[in-house]
Amino acid sequence: MRTRRAALAAAVLAALWCLLRSCRPRPAPASPPAPPTPAAAPAPTKDRAEFEEFEACWKAAKKPFSRAELLARTSCQPPFGIRVDRPDYTPAISVEPGIGMTAQVPKVAPKDLKFRWRADFGRFLSWEEPDFVVRELGTDVSNAGGTLYWTYDPALGRAEKPPVHVILDAVSPDGRVLATAGALILWQHDMAVVTKDGTLP
Repeated sequence: MRTRRAALAAAVLAALWCLLRSCRPRPAPASPPAPPTPAAAPAPTKDRAEFEEFEACWKAAKKPFSRAELLARTSCQPPFGIRVDRPDYTPAISVEPGIGMTAQVPKVAPKDLKFRWRADFGRFLSWEEPDFVVRELGTDVSNAGGTLYWTYDPALGRAEKPPVHVILDAVSPDGRVLATAGALILWQHDMAVVTKDGTLP
């Protein structure tokens, strides 16, 4: 009997001690949150894929060792560049306002490609149907295609003139330059001559 009372008293004392010492079980620490799952990259749209293919053609053309491979890819033909309608020009004897220049683009070129033309001497003109009125455009021009004309001041005559660098950029709608081409114009007296590989014929 005494043993049972002693055990009961010990149990009561232990319960009171737990109440005084906050013996309730502590919650387990929370596990750190899982790192966010990275969002999957958006699948390229058809339009973006066209711009990327066009840019890839131009980059391949810049590598000498890949020329044969480039020629085998008919979609990359003709290579991006500047097409001119005449090899030389002088305002004194020409019935046209200048050297006609057009962007030459491969088959993969997207339809909404834009072009930026720059020249460090002379200026660009437009001369189009139906009225064929010559319009001054300046030395830095953007268009969506078609022919521009490069010319210079005929009053310069036989005066010494600098080499002319014409730069053409192919630009995507978001403003990214996808490809660049150039033409070099040198002089024979007062005749402007579009050179091949920087040498006069």
